[in-house]
Parts: sequence; structure tokens; C-alpha cells
Amino acid sequence: MKTRLQSSKLIELRAKTDRQLVQLIDRRIEAGLSFLRWAAESHDRAHWTSKEIFHTSACQAYDEARNLLPWAGAMPQAQRLALEFKLAQLHRGLACLAPCAELRVQTA
Repeated sequence: MKTRLQSSKLIELRAKTDRQLVQLIDRRIEAGLSFLRWAAESHDRAHWTSKEIFHTSACQAYDEARNLLPWAGAMPQAQRLALEFKLAQLHRGLACLAPCAELRVQTA
């Protein structure tokens, strides 16, 4: 009886941890998309350092979310697809900003 109770508690704990991990991944992707928007809106040459900081922060958020996603346990397929879609959006946005960042570094 005691092992069944312990097993049940472990299952509850694992489910809670998985939910928290999914929330963390989602928050990191959302933060990355926000940083990406801020970087894209920094058109003014006076704000190139801000653009660089936002771009770097977006890259870090992308890397964290990408590395954590495989560790997320069982989740509904629709939820996994939504996270992967948002992660792909972030990746495409970073790829679009990367040439601008490289161009600034080369001309400086």
C-alpha cells in the first residue's frame, strides 16, 4: 500500500514538473520573440548597441528553449506543435536579423 502511495506521488510530481517545464519553454520563446521585435524596431543608428543586446538576448532565449524542449515529457501533440511552431518563428526571425548584425560589424 505504501509503495502505491509513493508511486502515485511520484507520478503527480513528474506531471507538475512537466507542466512547469512547458511553461518555462513557452516563456523563453515569448521572451525571445519580444527581444526580436525590439531588435527589429531599433532602426536608428544611435541604438545599434540596444539592437545588438536584444538580438543576443533573443539568441539566448532560442537556445534555452531549443535545448529544453526535448526534456519536456508527455504533452498533448497540439501543445508540442504550437511550441515547435513558435520556436521556428523565432529561428526565422533571428536568421533575418543576422545579416544586419554581420553587416554592421563588418562596416565598423
